[in-house]
Amino acid sequence: MPDFLYVKYQGKHCRIFLTELQYLEAEKRYVRLVTENKTFLIESSLYKIESLLPSDQFCRIHKSYIISLQHAGQFDANTVTVANRPLPIGRHYRSILESKVLVINSRLSLTGKEINDLFNPPAED
Repeated sequence: MPDFLYVKYQGKHCRIFLTELQYLEAEKRYVRLVTENKTFLIESSLYKIESLLPSDQFCRIHKSYIISLQHAGQFDANTVTVANRPLPIGRHYRSILESKVLVINSRLSLTGKEINDLFNPPAED
């Protein structure tokens, strides 16, 4: 699968690298593609574009939003932050997002040495 896609914008075909694509937002019969430097508004459905994106890099979080997992910051049960913008997580999509990210639950506060010892135990005599 290519690591980019082309978007027809103002009469030109513009290449968008998937690593630059932060999120997609549906607006009626249009989709807004938000990158690090530019936003494109194209006539398409979110469903159609979703089928073109690699599912291991992107995740639908709401009927109107798809996010790049690479650009996702913190999230809770209701929102995920992408590019400093909180986006809603639909109830149906919450488990899909959680299945695509590695979450480590931590109730302990470990020092750097304790973490190192955890992953590199001392040799036994």
